[in-house]
Amino acid sequence: MEVQNNVLGSSPTQSVPILVKILSWLFLIGGIIELLGSGLTGWLFAFSGAGIFAFFGIVNLVSAVANIIVSFGLRKMKKWALYTITFFTTLSLLIYIYELATSALRNSENLIVLLITVIITIYLWTIRKQFN
Repeated sequence: MEVQNNVLGSSPTQSVPILVKILSWLFLIGGIIELLGSGLTGWLFAFSGAGIFAFFGIVNLVSAVANIIVSFGLRKMKKWALYTITFFTTLSLLIYIYELATSALRNSENLIVLLITVIITIYLWTIRKQFN
């Protein structure tokens, strides 16, 4: 049995924390929803030559695929998934700070989502030694 587990890429003694399992499922579900929604719409705009809408549609498509891939990396406790989540959290934080500095509108929903994302990222970094 031990050989079979090692072939699949997981250590028999290492268990995935339940919060990481939940996060991986949320990334997978979110990626699929994003892929079906805005991602496919982006491809339709891309083929119709709709300019800026095509660009944002393709960006959403790439984001959806990245979420799906990261969900599998999280489930297998891969370091690259941790680094990818950290990169996108940092990028989101910078975008939010830029929006605060340049926009007169203040959106509390964005702040709440950002805070949750930062807390999740901090949690993942506290268990980083479990990632391989």
